[in-house]
Amino acid sequence: MKNQNIKLESAPKGKKAKFFDNSEIDYLFSIITMLTQELSVTYDRIETLELILEKNGLINKGEIDNWVSNESEELIRSKRREDLISRIFNVIHEEAELTKK
Repeated sequence: MKNQNIKLESAPKGKKAKFFDNSEIDYLFSIITMLTQELSVTYDRIETLELILEKNGLINKGEIDNWVSNESEELIRSKRREDLISRIFNVIHEEAELTKK
């Protein structure tokens, strides 16, 4: 099974799952589920990168654990976090605006 390409469906098929009586809670649950899936994939990819880099003698994983960012790197990371949070809450804000109409 090593390096086997697996093609997954890009869009779910069938009826949308309903977990709660309140559609807004279902909507938020869907967002949390989607973010959890994305985060899981991100963790897997980062771990793969670390393993490849360590295997090829380019890094020691301990270096990553002990890394201290400088001010410039922190500014970049802070901006990226703010942008991510903004995108997530924008989706929620747009949905709230649609329900007001």
